[in-house]
Amino acid sequence: MAFGIAAGLGYAYLPFVKFGGLPLFAYRMPPGSIIRGLTRRLGITMHSETFRNPADGMHVLDHFLSSGQVVGVQTSAFWLSYFPPDMRFHFNAHNLIVYGKRGNQYLISDPVIDVLVE
Repeated sequence: MAFGIAAGLGYAYLPFVKFGGLPLFAYRMPPGSIIRGLTRRLGITMHSETFRNPADGMHVLDHFLSSGQVVGVQTSAFWLSYFPPDMRFHFNAHNLIVYGKRGNQYLISDPVIDVLVE
């Protein structure tokens, strides 16, 4: 629904570029454009922050989670332990949802994984 409201989704099929031995499918807009389009069309605002220090980001994330809020985050796929090693690369525009925390593990809903992960 967010893709439709935000004016669509870019798509490309590049059979000559291999990623993990498979042809590359690109299916995204430039980073941030879907959120900007969604908020503009719905007339809403979203709060965002950027952190240089991981501990500062985790502190703020923990604060929002402890108050019962679900948090959208943008991260690098390289650091996601549930990604297969051949699919990990430094691309700091991967979006996912953090919906809770169990012990020291964050509970994550990722649009490219069909199960909830820790």
